[in-house]
Amino acid sequence: MPPQPEKAENVAFLGCSPKALPHNIFAFLDVLKRMGISSVTLGGGELCCGGLANMTNPPVGQSLGQILVEETIKTGADYIANTCPFCALAFYPYLRRYSFKVKGIADKINQ
Repeated sequence: MPPQPEKAENVAFLGCSPKALPHNIFAFLDVLKRMGISSVTLGGGELCCGGLANMTNPPVGQSLGQILVEETIKTGADYIANTCPFCALAFYPYLRRYSFKVKGIADKINQ
C-alpha cells in the first residue's frame, strides 16, 4: 500500500489474499487492461475489507473496512472494482457517506 496512492478514476482492490490466489489477481488485472480500464491497485498484505471478520468480530471487521475506505478515498477514485463478494458487501455501509461506487468485475464488463 503506497503512502500516497496515485490518483485514478478506478481502483482495483486485490483483496487480502493475493498470495493464495495469484492466478485470480493476474486474470482480474488482465481483464481490466484488455477492457481499457486504467486503475491503481490496492490490496495485499494487511489491507483487508473486513468482510469476513464482520461475521465473527464486527468491531475488527468495521475497523478494517474503515481503513480500506480511507485508502480508497486518498486515490480520488469514482469506482472500486473487485473480484470478492465479501469485499463488495463490506463496502455497502460506506456507500451513502462517500462518493465512490463499488463495481464487481462483472458489473464493469456489463457497462
